[in-house]
Amino acid sequence: LWVGCIAFSLMYPLTEYQGEMKSGAAWWLSKASVLYPVALLQAGVMVGALHALDGFAPARMGQTLLIACLASVTFMSVMYFFTSLLGRVGSFLMLIFMVIQLAGSVGTYPLELSGSFVKYLHDWVPFTYTVTAFRRAICGGGSVTGCLAYLAVWLVGFTMLTLLVFTVRARRIKAEKPTLMVWLEQH
Repeated sequence: LWVGCIAFSLMYPLTEYQGEMKSGAAWWLSKASVLYPVALLQAGVMVGALHALDGFAPARMGQTLLIACLASVTFMSVMYFFTSLLGRVGSFLMLIFMVIQLAGSVGTYPLELSGSFVKYLHDWVPFTYTVTAFRRAICGGGSVTGCLAYLAVWLVGFTMLTLLVFTVRARRIKAEKPTLMVWLEQH
């Protein structure tokens, strides 16, 4: 899901606009109205393809789909922020963050076998809560509510930050002042 969000963020023109600049919120919404449905679609396709092609049958299919959808939208929100703020540099940082999260989420190796740095990351990265929620839904054990709440906090937080980026950028464009994106493209 994370890689799908990175790929779409690289392909979709997140910071371009057509016509008159109305407001940062309208500009943000014009892009979000495409990004978030794509995130939901990729989650549905992932779970559906696993079920149809690989016989994936979690103990709680509805919960598994909900987790995939929330994780995908949350990941897209993080991508949206960093890519809209820093362009391709933001996408590169998100690729690095993905690698760090793979270790920090202990999805591959137990925490006890991981390095000391991983123990500090574990409780903070969204992959940890996504992996935990998937494990609980797939195996039918434990509640996923806390994990979903954590992902929702990331979703709301990064959505607000992205909205702020678009609002500031729209004001600067209307005032005909340079933006960070223009500076990044020049340098």
